[in-house]
Amino acid sequence: MADAAVFEQVLAEEDARLAAANRGSADGPRLTGTGLPRLRGKQAPRGGWEQMPFLPWVLMCMAEERIFARADAEAERAEGDQTGAPNAGARWRTPPSPVAPTKKPAGHPRMKPAGNRGTTNFCPGCEGKHCVFSTKTPGSASQGKPGAVCSFCSAASLRAALETPRGRGNVTRSFKVFYSRKDEHGHVWTAVKERLEEWVPEEAEALTKKASQAKREKPRASRADLRERRAAATKDAWDACKKRRRAVTEEAAAPARKKYRAEVHAEQRRADITKAAQPEIMASACRRCKAKRPHIVPQPADVPEPLQGLSPEIVEALRPLDIDVGEEVRAGNGCYRKKVRMITFSWALQSVDSKIAALGARDVRRKARAARRYLLENPVDNEYHDYYERHNSFIVRHRDEPTAAEAKRPLHFIEEPGLETALWPHLYWKTSMCESFERLNRRRLQQLEAKKQWRGQQEDEEDAAATEAAEPEDNSSSEEGEDSAASSAEEEVAKEPRRSIKRSFQAKLLSPLLGYGSDFTLLQYVYDLHLWTDLGSKRNQADGMAMRLMMQGHPMSPYYWHDIKLGLFDLVKQLGYPQLYWTLAPWEPSFPYHQFLLDEMQKLLVTRTHLPAFEAMSIAHVMLQTCRNLLAGGGTQQGAKGWKRHLLSNHDPAIQEQVNNCVGFFTRVEYQDGSKKEGTQRYHGSGRPHVHALFWLRDMASTKLEASAAASLQLGPGMDVVAAFARGSQLDRSGESKWPVHPGASEYVADEGRLQLHHTEEDAEGGVRGCFIPVMDALRCHQDLQIAHGRYLLLKYVTKYVAKWSDSSYSEWMSDSASVTSLCRKVLVEYHPMEPEMTLQLTGATFRQWDFGTVMGGRRSVRVPRPSNQEQPGFVHQYMRSEWQREEMALLEYLRKSDAATGGIARWLRQRWEKDAAGQAAGVPLETFANAYTMQEEQIVAADYLWRLNDGYYGQWCLMHLPFRSLDGFQVAAVQDKVPFRYRWLATDARLPPPVRGYWRDPARIRADMEQEADTAAFIEDVVGFVGTQIAAIDRYLSGQLDRREEPAPAPKNRHQAGNQQEDFELEGKQAVLFRQVAQRVQRGMELQAAASDEEWDTRRAKVAEAAHRPIVCSGRPGTGKSTVLHRNVRATLEAGGSVLLALPTARLSNRTAEKFESQAQLVVDTAAAAFQFHKPEQETLYAINPSQANFERILRQWHAADQSPALVFLGDKYQLPGADPLRPWDSPAWKPATVQFVELTFVYRTQDESFLNMLDSLRTAMPTKLQLNQICRNHKAWNPGRGTSPIQRTLAACCAHTRRPSWWPQLGLAWHR
Repeated sequence: MADAAVFEQVLAEEDARLAAANRGSADGPRLTGTGLPRLRGKQAPRGGWEQMPFLPWVLMCMAEERIFARADAEAERAEGDQTGAPNAGARWRTPPSPVAPTKKPAGHPRMKPAGNRGTTNFCPGCEGKHCVFSTKTPGSASQGKPGAVCSFCSAASLRAALETPRGRGNVTRSFKVFYSRKDEHGHVWTAVKERLEEWVPEEAEALTKKASQAKREKPRASRADLRERRAAATKDAWDACKKRRRAVTEEAAAPARKKYRAEVHAEQRRADITKAAQPEIMASACRRCKAKRPHIVPQPADVPEPLQGLSPEIVEALRPLDIDVGEEVRAGNGCYRKKVRMITFSWALQSVDSKIAALGARDVRRKARAARRYLLENPVDNEYHDYYERHNSFIVRHRDEPTAAEAKRPLHFIEEPGLETALWPHLYWKTSMCESFERLNRRRLQQLEAKKQWRGQQEDEEDAAATEAAEPEDNSSSEEGEDSAASSAEEEVAKEPRRSIKRSFQAKLLSPLLGYGSDFTLLQYVYDLHLWTDLGSKRNQADGMAMRLMMQGHPMSPYYWHDIKLGLFDLVKQLGYPQLYWTLAPWEPSFPYHQFLLDEMQKLLVTRTHLPAFEAMSIAHVMLQTCRNLLAGGGTQQGAKGWKRHLLSNHDPAIQEQVNNCVGFFTRVEYQDGSKKEGTQRYHGSGRPHVHALFWLRDMASTKLEASAAASLQLGPGMDVVAAFARGSQLDRSGESKWPVHPGASEYVADEGRLQLHHTEEDAEGGVRGCFIPVMDALRCHQDLQIAHGRYLLLKYVTKYVAKWSDSSYSEWMSDSASVTSLCRKVLVEYHPMEPEMTLQLTGATFRQWDFGTVMGGRRSVRVPRPSNQEQPGFVHQYMRSEWQREEMALLEYLRKSDAATGGIARWLRQRWEKDAAGQAAGVPLETFANAYTMQEEQIVAADYLWRLNDGYYGQWCLMHLPFRSLDGFQVAAVQDKVPFRYRWLATDARLPPPVRGYWRDPARIRADMEQEADTAAFIEDVVGFVGTQIAAIDRYLSGQLDRREEPAPAPKNRHQAGNQQEDFELEGKQAVLFRQVAQRVQRGMELQAAASDEEWDTRRAKVAEAAHRPIVCSGRPGTGKSTVLHRNVRATLEAGGSVLLALPTARLSNRTAEKFESQAQLVVDTAAAAFQFHKPEQETLYAINPSQANFERILRQWHAADQSPALVFLGDKYQLPGADPLRPWDSPAWKPATVQFVELTFVYRTQDESFLNMLDSLRTAMPTKLQLNQICRNHKAWNPGRGTSPIQRTLAACCAHTRRPSWWPQLGLAWHR
């Protein structure tokens, strides 16, 4: 009783706080006169509270008040019946008075009197007999719904009631009533028994027996016991509430407490005590908490009291710095936010004290001063005091009137340690919690203390640098010597634990403390800091390696996804082509959100797509788990971890338990970046994550897809809700359904091996896409299920591996000549991901953007060496030393079955051997089992080769596919003596023993191998022709028909050509590919124009459309051969009788180009403005083949108006000539691989001077620092004849040695010294 009294006192205090909250105190929200919540410490949504699509707080308050009112009334009646007196201990109400009626406390809604409920509905009876089966007054008719018949007057109603537990209980209780009153109403009891024996004879005996059993009487509890039980239940409910998540900005608000009470009471009423769920995940179940160095996971109780409940305006006032992330840019339909620029900082133009004094309410100022006092009085493990003093010094030096340019901080200010404590003190109250501290290693920590000692002496220099940094670029060069600008990051020092910004921030995101995932500025700060750190550390560790290769492990790199694609190719070589292609594209308003996500959205008062961090993680997790488990059953993880009855499982129970019918799958998460929008639509993508997946099946017929899949809006009875979601999500915008018309029922045609889904002509016209019905019922979003030829599915999937930016831009970003600061600045300013993509890149260790069905869920990546390499990677030495593989096992098969660390048999293969009962019984050794095992996606190898038109590729292929024990076996004496070096490795493959020798002589095998790598038909034919001609030449050398020593001198190549003669050299590599692609387009266009009839024109036009006749965009640095290839194509087209229009940006350039060609009627050389008539309305220029963004799109529209028949080629370098229009062609929505084909020429033929090329790169693609400018200008002064200076002969000789002679040089009458 003492504990109950103490708890009653605690509840009384809580009642006082509730009453204060209802009066509108600062502890929580209250309902205003308009019915809208007014929350202190909460920022109103954009547009005000009235613009919110729903009012969660209002609905919650009204609902839970009604629930508590009814619960109190029921408890009062129950105690009154037992004791005969009113309950003096009732909660949340006033005891009734004998004089005045009971008055309800403030906040309770008034109960309206019940209105007219209508007439009473009685059972009509059965077979002309009146109903007498009322349980209240036996002998009279029972009451029910209008038109309803009771269970004892209808055999069907009785049978239906007995089929459900609830209905059986109602019948049993009614039967007990009739049995207890059979003395008074015997005719009713007799009629009931007769109807039971007639309608349900099998149940009559059991029901009669239950009716005769006496009803058990529960002992009545005393008034004190009831009070103690209620107090204990309330205490348990409060304990459960305290364990739940609580917002930092709103500590124990009254509506939140009342809402939790209502939820807990509702859960107690419906909870199953045998399956009680744990309120929290235990630390022992979290791998992050069990790590040797677990990251900090903040708890609500850890927040210092002065920093609790800080409103956004208080946090803004406490900041000595201003944050600039650019304007808020979202898609037109209000989706996720886009990162528009790099985050930058500047000192606030007012002091923190002035900003606090300018706050409105007195209690808000008091709370802000308390927070500031705490931050300044606790400098240990908190850098806020340091930033506060530096800000005040800045204000004093500028006499309290600093300008925005003076306040601007340099770009590398982002890496200041403990910066978060000055920007988000309510989330980072310790420096050790900060992500900027997490990036520091031991050496940087020592430098941090030394840096603080001389920081005061550098304030003036810092302000000068800040003034220069007011421009977009950052020209400071001191950071290179001080190892700044991201020189640290996750750099591993010997014997130092690994630090990770991403894992540290993820631990805070998933912590019980709210606020880390709802602030866009914090998300962008962490993302920019991570990318700045990663770029800087890789740049400093490059040691001569290209930056694009150093960054190939980052998801923003095209090389990262290229490596994933190589793993997919190996999967196809193991399993063959996939059978299913499936797309899942969630839509946030209808997608099912987890309870924790809805809980946080309600606490933070945000709507969907405005809590991007949690939404992206939740949606990605659901999509990947749907593919892996619901559809594929866990992939190769069959057994304890695999599903048995998933959608793609075998429906034969005997086979279902033994083997997984889905032998493999592959999924990738992408983002809607607007690549499918029309060229006239200006908005960027919505940023929504979606997934594409491929599935491999053992037996298509056994999956019964005709029962679980649909391609129609007619889903049958009981599927109205699913059909409604399908109608809203499955209609294709272009009206293309991808399914043939089949008006009959869905079926699988075994003879043809083809699935036919019910798909009417109406469905085909509407473009209804295929879907899985259970997935539509659960996730309620768009799907695209396709079942077609395997190679078509593979090609369709590989086309999704297009980067969100062109490879050209990425190569320019990753310039090896740029400084650290310039490199980081360029990427962070020009790279514009959206919130979901930023989140999943930061949390990629847990929420990966791709998934294989392998044993470990990943792939093994290797860069294949050539046998002639002096230093071979470790896996080659492991293979040669290994003793468990047989002599016929190639290196590729060894990599699939071996352990990457030790080179022994992989662990998963050992487990397969242990589970092989037949092999164990027969005594099969592990080594024999491993060599004979057939791979089925347990492990895949992403092997990176050279280009197939490079002879080195054939050496790599030979190393991976030919068994060997020593690299000496690849040295064939006949090849080295008789064959030129350029044929070396292909000749080696041709001389090696079968089956390698016959492989490259069989075009069918080459085509099949390249088709599995999703190569286009045109490239396959190019490779087959290339290999055929090379093999023919090799055979002639080996047979003695050609002598290597008598080989004629090769034609000069671009780097050795002289003058303006462009017909006597050989095109190389990408130059040859570009020439061939342009020539093919010209040929198709000329054939189309030569059509003699409309039918022939239609036929040829269809072939042009099938051949992907897209415009070509060729880019590259100066001297890469763009103009050379173009001139070769022009001459070839003119010789074939075609017409050519050359449009150049300036009149001078057009005149110089026209001089290179003879005057011909089929050749027109003019400026772009005159050729495309940009000065005229577009409707008047559609007869012509038409660079700003508008002009680029105008040219494309004119090309479409010309039936897409001409070969349209764009050549240039976007870093050479600036455009007059700020919007350039690459800003256009049409600048994408689906519209144009991109070709980039990278090798410079004009000069081989590496120092000059590096200088050109540093000036061309990046912003050089002062140090780089000084190095460029050193010893490069202009020639001044007045001062007697002249060019140094040695300098001219060095220039001539690395540069070909220009065409205009002979006109000067000077010799060209080589």
